[in-house]
Amino acid sequence: MGTSLNKRESASAFTLVELLCVVTIIGILAGLMLGPIARAHARARDFKWQGEYAILMNDFRDRLANRFAGQKSYPAFSADALYENGIIDLRLHDFLKDKRVEYFPFSSIDPDEMVILKVSVSKNSISYFQKNSLVFPARE
Repeated sequence: MGTSLNKRESASAFTLVELLCVVTIIGILAGLMLGPIARAHARARDFKWQGEYAILMNDFRDRLANRFAGQKSYPAFSADALYENGIIDLRLHDFLKDKRVEYFPFSSIDPDEMVILKVSVSKNSISYFQKNSLVFPARE
């Protein structure tokens, strides 16, 4: 009787080898999905970037124009100095530190044709603005 009870228990239970096989198959399937998921995440991040960069560029341009309006002379500020002096917020600071953005500090003595900001929108598209594109609002 003792042997028939053991046969019945082993027939209804999974063996360790079967469980390891199932876990291995699940691991392989999950590993195969990591590549497509990473590519989809990168495409979504690039799509978001393309939607936001123009807004951030305009906001940055407006902040600079408001800060330097009416000033005949002003020093060149790095991105960190702009943030520390409260000219830009953390969102714009992070934008300027992005690897796709090149910010060139400028001062009042630099030529108006100087490029201030260059943004690599995609592999084939670059957007930029020059110092002369800063429209200073009238001060009262």
